[in-house]
Amino acid sequence: MADLLLDATIRTHVCALKDVWALGFHRQRMPQNEPTEKSTAGASISGTLGGALSQFRSLESPVCSGSESLRRIIGMPELTSPIPTAQSQATHHTWTWRVIQIALLLFAATFLTQCAKQESKTAGVENYNTWRVVGGTPDNVHYSTLDQINRSNVSQLKVAWEYDTGDGFKQSDMECNPIVVNGVLYATSPKLRVFALNAATGKLIWSFSPPAEGPIHTMHYRGLTYWGDGNDQRIFFVSGHDLYALNASTGKPVPSYGQAGHIDLREGLGRDPENLTVSNTSPVVVYKDLIIMGSSLPEDLPAPPGDIRAYDVRSGKMRWSFHTIPRPGE
Repeated sequence: MADLLLDATIRTHVCALKDVWALGFHRQRMPQNEPTEKSTAGASISGTLGGALSQFRSLESPVCSGSESLRRIIGMPELTSPIPTAQSQATHHTWTWRVIQIALLLFAATFLTQCAKQESKTAGVENYNTWRVVGGTPDNVHYSTLDQINRSNVSQLKVAWEYDTGDGFKQSDMECNPIVVNGVLYATSPKLRVFALNAATGKLIWSFSPPAEGPIHTMHYRGLTYWGDGNDQRIFFVSGHDLYALNASTGKPVPSYGQAGHIDLREGLGRDPENLTVSNTSPVVVYKDLIIMGSSLPEDLPAPPGDIRAYDVRSGKMRWSFHTIPRPGE
C-alpha cells in the first residue's frame, strides 16, 4: 500500500510540475500580435515559474496523461518541440536532477508517515482506563474513561475503606497523587513514608521509611513512579537528596541499584556534594530504560546548577546530563 501511495504521489506532483511548465511555456511562445485573452491562463505564473520550469517539458507523459485534460480545458495548443539551445539543455539536466530530488523528498515524507503510523499502531493509543502514572497517563490529563461511577449514581457512593498513615504532624499535608498498578495502590505519607495497599480493601501490604536526614518539616511530594520489566518491578521516589528504587512487591530497596538501592543526587554536578542541597518534589519520568529528572534547589547562594539528568533504570548509573548553565567550551 505504501508503494502504491508513493507511486501515486510522485506521479501527481510530476504531472503538476509539467503542467506548470506548460502554462508558462505556452505564454512565452504566444505571438505578440495574438489577442491577449488567449494567454490569460498562463500569464499569472509565466513571469516567475513559467521560464524557470520550462524544461519540465522533457518529462514525457506516460505518467502525465492528465496534462491533456488540462490543455483542453484552457485551450492550449499541443507543444511539439523543445527549445534547441545549449543553455536549455544545461537547464534541462539541472531541472531533471531537481525532479529526482523532489521525488526523493516525496518518498522520504511518505516513508516517515508510514513509519509514524506503524509506531502508533505498535505502541497503541492510550485508552485512559488505568492510573499507573501520576495524572493517569503519560500525558497527565487527569482523565479516565471508566464509567462505573457516573452522574446517575455518584450520590450513592459510600466509603469502602480508609487508611491512616499515622505520621501526620502540625502543618503536614499530602500532595501525593496515588498510582494503582496491578491492583496495588502506591503513595507516600506526610513524612515521605512509601506504602503499598490492596486497592480493593485498603489493607497494608508493605511500607518503607527512608533514613531521616534531619528534623522533619513540611514536606511536599507529588507522587511515585512505577517501572516494570517482567518480574523486575520497581517504585522510584526521592527523599532528601536520594533517589530510591524499591521492589514493588516487597518495598525493600533494590540492592543492585546505585548504592544499595539509592543514588545521591548531589553527585555529578561538578561541585563538592557535601556543600550542596539537591532534592526533587515531582515524580521522575521513565522513558524506555532511562529515568529522566530535574531537581529542587535552594533559591539563595550557594546554589547548585539545576542540571537535567538521566539515569539507567536498572543500575542507577548516570547516562547523560544537560547543563542548564553551560560549562566552559559549551
